[in-house]
Amino acid sequence: MTQNDIVQKLWNLCDVLRDDGINYSDYVTELVLLLFIKMEYENTQAGLLNAHALPEGARSPDLTGRSGLELLNYYKQMLLDLLKSSDRLIATIYPDPQTRLREPRHLEQ
Repeated sequence: MTQNDIVQKLWNLCDVLRDDGINYSDYVTELVLLLFIKMEYENTQAGLLNAHALPEGARSPDLTGRSGLELLNYYKQMLLDLLKSSDRLIATIYPDPQTRLREPRHLEQ
């Protein structure tokens, strides 16, 4: 995947979030939070990380098995739990535990 492909994919995701009435800075933040959750899990599974940095219940597969309002509510709670993490790095990455998403379908995409 080239840098242009990555940029295009990011903008496509931004278009999805724009439909939820979110401004660009908020959806870049939203995408970074989601991307970190996804990459942390994938890197641990690939053996690039020795152990999960995110607590159980706050990992990528915990989101993928849900849909609709259940997914959105779970994601909101996950962000609150990450703020309370005893790992200072995780708590620093998630200092403002709220999502600007209002439509569960946008989180599913």
